[in-house]
Amino acid sequence: SRGQSLMQAIETWKVKAEGRAHIDYGFHVVVSDATDPTLAEMPRLVAAGYPSVKVFMINEFGIGDEALLRLFGAARAAGAIVNVHAENGDMLDHCASGMRAAGRLDPRHYAESRPALAEAEATRRAIDYAALVGAEVYIVHLSCADALEAVSAARRRGIRVWAETRPIYLALTEERYAVGGTEAAKFIGAPPLRSGLDQAALWD
Repeated sequence: SRGQSLMQAIETWKVKAEGRAHIDYGFHVVVSDATDPTLAEMPRLVAAGYPSVKVFMINEFGIGDEALLRLFGAARAAGAIVNVHAENGDMLDHCASGMRAAGRLDPRHYAESRPALAEAEATRRAIDYAALVGAEVYIVHLSCADALEAVSAARRRGIRVWAETRPIYLALTEERYAVGGTEAAKFIGAPPLRSGLDQAALWD
């Protein structure tokens, strides 16, 4: 939670879950800034049983490039891995702005607002930042062939990078948006559904 330390945020969510959870659960800590106090908490976070953190590269609540580099360095020193939502926020904002100006607001156009190029660029950048400081990086919900190739190429170079996709990207394609309206909106997520070629690359 913003305004709290990482450990305070964990305690806040523990209280919310206490007496209400009917299954085993775990918390995944999202880092929304990389202040010195936040980074100083990384060893304590790992020691408490939270050896990974998640960050977003999108502008809504991304931490920015310099902060991401600092976080990678702190995570490496603490023995943690950084999970990254990799989409270039400036590219997304540019696409969305142009679409709004053109009146392209129906969900049928959603995939155009978050192009695969924005995901691939951010994936490459996250990997390069991690490599610069010798950190481990885990790309979450990877959806397109170009981002996958960035991961594969980095692994061939010996960089410690992993990636995962989502079942929805293996089962559905951007054709689901063609109907438009409410039906298309049911399949909106980030990143969006991709092409059949992207889907085939993920299966491979």
